[in-house]
Amino acid sequence: MKKTFKVTTLVLALFVCILGTSVVAYAGESFDSFNVSTNWRTIASDTEGFGCNVKITGQLSTGGRIDVRMLGKDGKTELWSQNSSCPGLGSRVYRCGSDVYYIQVKVSSSNYRGVVYALKTDEPAD
Repeated sequence: MKKTFKVTTLVLALFVCILGTSVVAYAGESFDSFNVSTNWRTIASDTEGFGCNVKITGQLSTGGRIDVRMLGKDGKTELWSQNSSCPGLGSRVYRCGSDVYYIQVKVSSSNYRGVVYALKTDEPAD
């Protein structure tokens, strides 16, 4: 009887520890990578509106910075934009509201070369 009680208690304690340390992770949805351009290019879109954080990563061989803008459901209404917003050789996490349906990027000079991509993330916004 004592052995059964100890085993049951141990199993319950283990179960509680596992549940207590579990972390709900956001299943990151990644989007295609695109070559940078001096024209706006949509690098991510969501048919339901983002309503989450999105990490934009630049891999420009020539450095520089990336301009970012977010558009509404019609794909034309600019909700937010910032020039030189994202490092060309690094990343930044943006908070995208549920009213954001498209994320676009561009560079200011054709001398900047490389790719940029986006990923839904649970990382905090910068």
